[in-house]
Amino acid sequence: MFAQWIRCNNMVIAWFHRFVSESIAKSILSISTAAGVWSDLKNRFSQGDIFIISDIQEELYRFRQ
Repeated sequence: MFAQWIRCNNMVIAWFHRFVSESIAKSILSISTAAGVWSDLKNRFSQGDIFIISDIQEELYRFRQ
């Protein structure tokens, strides 16, 4: 059962690395569990920090121009 968990965990981590930006992938490279990666991304991109939200919205606006 543990071997299956390891295989699944590695598959999910590989998916994260493929589908996030290169800078985000580098920042999560040292996290060894999918749950750890998910927690890191959730904390980083949750609605809790209004300043980060404002910065992201500003960047999106610039991309549209």
